Amino acid sequence: MQLFNQYSFDLSGFRGRLKRDLGTYKQHEQIAKAQARLYDEVIHTDQVVWCSLEKPESVTLQQPQFIHTIEADKRDIAAILYGFVWEHIIGRKCVPPEEHERMRNSCCANEPGSRHQALEDLVNQYIAKHLPRDPWSNVLAPGLTCRMPQILLGWPFQHSRIVQVKTIPGLGGPG
Repeated sequence: MQLFNQYSFDLSGFRGRLKRDLGTYKQHEQIAKAQARLYDEVIHTDQVVWCSLEKPESVTLQQPQFIHTIEADKRDIAAILYGFVWEHIIGRKCVPPEEHERMRNSCCANEPGSRHQALEDLVNQYIAKHLPRDPWSNVLAPGLTCRMPQILLGWPFQHSRIVQVKTIPGLGGPG
């Protein structure tokens, strides 16, 4: 299975332990706290590489970024997160992309001034209906068939391998 990952360093030549305090979201307190809870209480390891089924967009950030294409073996999967739930745990209001597209299309018939509010209402209705009352009890997905899966591969890989690395140069300056 092909997975993708975006990190601020090239994993292909790295052989050490991943350091939680150097993570991509170390500056984002809510995300860092949620990751710490996930690692400590749910999956019991912080030695994981976060991956997705979708290739990330190439966005230039302050620091260089590396997009890794990983030929993943299911034996290396440490956990699969239900991405919709995880996004809400870390404070991001979202719905699965295909649902958002459907909602946007259904709002096109509204007057331009009310389209934004109509979309916001549909998003809020979706979240109220689909977000579990206790997100932490529902963050682990039973498999890849869930919407928006986030796949955590155990590090170092035992059976998976990085097959391609794309470098996105950074803008420089303070990071």
